[in-house]
Amino acid sequence: MKSVQEGRLKMEEELVFLRGIISNKVDKKSLRIRDFRLQSTESQHVFKYSFIVSQVLNDKGGVKGDLFITVAGQQADKKVSLKLAALTEEKSKSLKVDLKHFQKFEGLLQLPEGFVASSMIIDIKPSKKKLPRLNETFKWLVGE
Repeated sequence: MKSVQEGRLKMEEELVFLRGIISNKVDKKSLRIRDFRLQSTESQHVFKYSFIVSQVLNDKGGVKGDLFITVAGQQADKKVSLKLAALTEEKSKSLKVDLKHFQKFEGLLQLPEGFVASSMIIDIKPSKKKLPRLNETFKWLVGE
């Protein structure tokens, strides 16, 4: 019974997500971030992030651009903002956005010793000037 309920809940979440993609009540040029999650890992200062970037279905084609991640917090009683390059082994400045309807992003962030995160900022800069830039801030709430 529990397995069936969990399966049904997962299908309902997917249905809500798909309805959001095809909804005609939002600006067809807008991008959205959905299902933002932070999880702890076996390492004390390493966290896994995941989220989905989506756009409403249209006939105009896909979206390309760059996605920037910044983690804001405090270190030694000072406000500090750390860019993606300082938080990953790859030292990438940004992630590539290349989506038609949606794209899932996930990875690991390694915070420096003594840094206490408070929020994560996701900034998407589309290549096409017609699409607006998206900048959203999420509280640093870590799940299991």
